[in-house]
Amino acid sequence: MGGKDIGGATAKGGSGKPKSAKSVSRSSKAGLQFPIGRIARFLKSGKYAERVGASAPVYLSAVLEYLAAERSINSIVNRAENAHMHAALTIAGLASALAAVAATDDSSSGSKMSRAVASASELLASHCIELAEMAGAEHDRVASAVKSAVDIRSPGDLMTLTAAAATAMRAESALRSRLPKDAKKNATISPYDKGRLVFLKLSSVLRSVSLNILTASFLVAVRNLKLSLIVALGKRSWISYGV
Repeated sequence: MGGKDIGGATAKGGSGKPKSAKSVSRSSKAGLQFPIGRIARFLKSGKYAERVGASAPVYLSAVLEYLAAERSINSIVNRAENAHMHAALTIAGLASALAAVAATDDSSSGSKMSRAVASASELLASHCIELAEMAGAEHDRVASAVKSAVDIRSPGDLMTLTAAAATAMRAESALRSRLPKDAKKNATISPYDKGRLVFLKLSSVLRSVSLNILTASFLVAVRNLKLSLIVALGKRSWISYGV
């Protein structure tokens, strides 16, 4: 009869229309654990102590605490990524400035040593630029930073670039120390991590070079830069990181 299934026919309601399937909430469609729509309505109406959920009811305060913790973690992660990008950008600018200084010294002296160091410094700068783009910096932003750094010639400007790079690296280290330990434990080795290892190696080289710039005269710093670049680029550990 009306609503029964007879001989495989489709069951119909009292008015002869097919029975509609049970409506599914947007939360269950999205696979969410909590009914977000009801939570939003309760929050707008000011009912902060209402129970939400059928089989496993939870208090809205617990949900709010969970969402606040997730937002805080995401905020720290985003800030750490932005700090890493800024540090990579400042390192690329400093490396480009040092490469420009080495190229100027090469053009003035013309010796084989100066030519080799100029090529090595250009290679180091190209690696720093590549790592800055891997960190998420836009190409136009990297190009602008490199262009402004190449025009630098005075020791005072190099000291300013060095101080900016050191501050950016300290800020990134401080933010990364605040990241959750679980995320660090469960992290797998990825191309980004390999690039970060190379970035740390480059930053340590540039830090030693910047100390020479801050404590010695301009020409002595360039000579020390030659030795630092040759020693750093001659290590076989660069190959193991995929550079």
